[in-house]
Amino acid sequence: GTAQLIDGAVTSAKLASGAVANTPAFHATNSATQDLNSGSYTKVAFNTETYDPQGCYNNTGGTVTLNGLSVPLYSFMPNVAGYYSCTMMAFMYDDGTDITDASVRMTLNGSAFCGGTFFDSGNNFGYRSGICSEVVYFDGSSHYLQAEAYVNVGAGTPQILASIYNTFQAHKLLT
Repeated sequence: GTAQLIDGAVTSAKLASGAVANTPAFHATNSATQDLNSGSYTKVAFNTETYDPQGCYNNTGGTVTLNGLSVPLYSFMPNVAGYYSCTMMAFMYDDGTDITDASVRMTLNGSAFCGGTFFDSGNNFGYRSGICSEVVYFDGSSHYLQAEAYVNVGAGTPQILASIYNTFQAHKLLT
């Protein structure tokens, strides 16, 4: 029989077994601090998969083939058509403590469709975090999703810190 989701914990094994029917799904984080280019959007290197049982997320810095599809760097390209709930969050830092503007966004096939402005940590130490979430239609063969961050600073090197606050995730909505 099919495994059941009795204990409420979503695991890779349960996702792969069909116990959770809203798949494909993935969740990724970043394992290292990433420098950003001040004044322009940078693709976030979500390189650590928490789960991706259907193999639809590319967690590398180059294009790879997954499920017979050519998937660009750090992107989700599900091979099943449908509507997906997608979310990304990034925690940004500037060692010069002078972030003047910051935002995050997700892109579909390279075009921005969802964005979120920063939340000020209120401590004047140059920390900002942003989140965006949206329901997106994927055609199952050519649509891919990527996450980007934007920081504008007067001095210092803006970064995305290796943090539990940085996540990129999506799952197919039940139909």
